[in-house]
Amino acid sequence: MIRLNFQILIALLFLVGGMLPATAEKRTAFLLGNGAYAHAANLQNPSADVRLIGEVLESLDFDVTLHEDLTRAEIGQSLSQFLDDNKNADVTFVYLAGHGMQFEGRNYFLGTDAKLSTEFDIPSETTPIDAIIKAVQNSARASLIFVDACRDNPLANAFYQDNFSESRALQTRGLVPLRASAQGAMVVFSASPGQVAYDGAGANSPFAASVARHLDTPNSEILSVMKRVIGDVKLETEDKQIPIINNDLATEIYLKIGEGEAGQTLAFQREQALYEAVREMNSLRGWSVFLERFPDSQFASLAAQERDALARSDNIAVANLASEGTDRGSDQESLGLTVADIRLIQTKLATLGYEAGIADGVMGDTTRKAIADFQQANQLPSTGIMTEFTVRAMGIDVSGLEVGTIPIYSSLDARKWAPDALAQVETDPRLIRAAEVLKEWEILYGWYGDHLYIGVLAWRMQWPEAQALAERAGGYLAVMSDAEENDFVYQLVSRDDRFWQVSNAGQGRHSYGPTFGFYQKKEGREPDGGWSWVNDQPVSFTNWSYGNPNNGVDYDSEYATFYRWTKDMDLEKFTGNEWNDVNLPRTGRAFIIEIE
Repeated sequence: MIRLNFQILIALLFLVGGMLPATAEKRTAFLLGNGAYAHAANLQNPSADVRLIGEVLESLDFDVTLHEDLTRAEIGQSLSQFLDDNKNADVTFVYLAGHGMQFEGRNYFLGTDAKLSTEFDIPSETTPIDAIIKAVQNSARASLIFVDACRDNPLANAFYQDNFSESRALQTRGLVPLRASAQGAMVVFSASPGQVAYDGAGANSPFAASVARHLDTPNSEILSVMKRVIGDVKLETEDKQIPIINNDLATEIYLKIGEGEAGQTLAFQREQALYEAVREMNSLRGWSVFLERFPDSQFASLAAQERDALARSDNIAVANLASEGTDRGSDQESLGLTVADIRLIQTKLATLGYEAGIADGVMGDTTRKAIADFQQANQLPSTGIMTEFTVRAMGIDVSGLEVGTIPIYSSLDARKWAPDALAQVETDPRLIRAAEVLKEWEILYGWYGDHLYIGVLAWRMQWPEAQALAERAGGYLAVMSDAEENDFVYQLVSRDDRFWQVSNAGQGRHSYGPTFGFYQKKEGREPDGGWSWVNDQPVSFTNWSYGNPNNGVDYDSEYATFYRWTKDMDLEKFTGNEWNDVNLPRTGRAFIIEIE
């Protein structure tokens, strides 16, 4: 097959492209304006400010949640609900307007019920701004957080004057700088440390008015937008108020792609950047993400070809893996398929010669096996799950696809993922942060439920060192709560032979796999055990292989690994997801990290 030079292909696509569609991003915004304080004079601008910014954001396709005059308890409840409802948004915008204060090097946003008689009132009447930032950045691919809470605060002034010396009270004006970076986020304070934000003479504060004025500037990256805001505010306040930006975004953010040639060029460049990043990854996961994000892209047909080729190739390695005794359940509401959909699938399978059982609309084991057999016959990953590929191959139309119950894997083999390229493809900020920490190692990753799991190839690393690295990455060595989670983690690492060390010692062939977070305390001895999980979770599930744990027969064993064993000395591939105890304080070839 003749392969065109990629840059020539890009140019040809652009010439014939016309106007390119905007990406279908999920954009959400949480806006809060607190002005009606119970124990201080009302602030006039916060409510007007968030309403103005809300109007602009709605014009930019944000789903806006706007609140006014919330107490401390209401702030926590509202923000928590917002983040739960908008997990994994592409862009999350948060704007806090009202009174803020600093205390012992930490910034706080005040609820309208704040009185602040003593320092013991701070936990119950204020919300730590750094906690808000952390919660937001953990929920979105990219976060834009605006803190307009540097106003002259009579509550904070009185608090310091009543409880501390006059000199200390004078040193607490405004807010303090961020103490740590907020990866995947841009955090903007309306005034520099020690400064007070001005309300201005109009209905809106200088800062809010400038933000609203510039947010919808076409074809401008968000950092360029904020530079214009800084210039406006400095000019209007005669340098008495200077907004400050803490930018740790992993990707460029454009809130508005304009019409005309400039907008077309920018939209094309964004698609091209993602396409090149996915091409570098060259994984089934990456191509699927590209097609999900840019379904109408001019690269879509090329991406689909690459995706389908990998799906057929991967089938050779993963055939029947996902159907090894894991029942994915029959709860129709969790499948993304209706009863009518399942009946249609069962009828279609029957006409094609596959035994799917009675067309009763229940996704049972018989139907799952028929789907898996159909997938294998059509060179698709034999999972028993109704994926997009499977629906298309069957030639049917269903109302949805099974997504909620499907574990997601990055690839069959571990690789060194460039954090910048990965950040263009994946939306989970936990993964981007972990990839930066683990960039020296080959890794693979996947999701099960709400947890992220990462397999790391790090030959013969000390077990405590592996746990410390897991903590740096934001998690801990993996903990298995039940058989389903254990099977998922095993599947994650089972297809890359480098995760396994084969031995012919004894009667049969042994394969020692990755270490996880199960260890034996020093005083623990079999048969009593003394085994514990690294996160102190109660031990309610184990999956020891026959005869284990046994303290290595003659040695004190301390750590658990995945383990496969067979009496067939000629067997090249093992099956099984059981555990063995090892006596060495090293992780063997690899270990597995879990991040909540």
